[in-house]
Amino acid sequence: MTLKIYSFGGGQMVEAMLRAALKKGIITPETTGVTDVSIDRVNYLTDTYHIQASQRPDWTAVENADLVILGVRPQDNWQEIMKELVAHHYQKDVLSIIAGVTVAQLSSQEDLFAITRIIPNTLTDVAMGYSGVVKNNRARVRLKTT
Repeated sequence: MTLKIYSFGGGQMVEAMLRAALKKGIITPETTGVTDVSIDRVNYLTDTYHIQASQRPDWTAVENADLVILGVRPQDNWQEIMKELVAHHYQKDVLSIIAGVTVAQLSSQEDLFAITRIIPNTLTDVAMGYSGVVKNNRARVRLKTT
């Protein structure tokens, strides 16, 4: 099964996760979307991975995604992203890698999502490593462990 993934934020950690998932065939360029504030980053991700990347969210792609990744910086307006997810009736899985933002903080926005928070390490390219994982009550495991 190929997952449809949409990421808010296209920084290096999101890139490493997407690169590993693309390599393993979990996602395809056609089923992967990213929004990033930097046009240079958007161009790099599009040119390198042939994914759908832009500076503005593609809400149709978000609504169709099996998993939304919150990969923005903690100082970015992640609360607004959560509000927009509610406004667009997104009710699937949310994966947060936002440093310092807890599951409780994310869940306080709306309790409509299965939220999983991970603190990934940088070993995604070799498919080995470890990550701390915290889930809210609605979270469920969708990604197979490899």
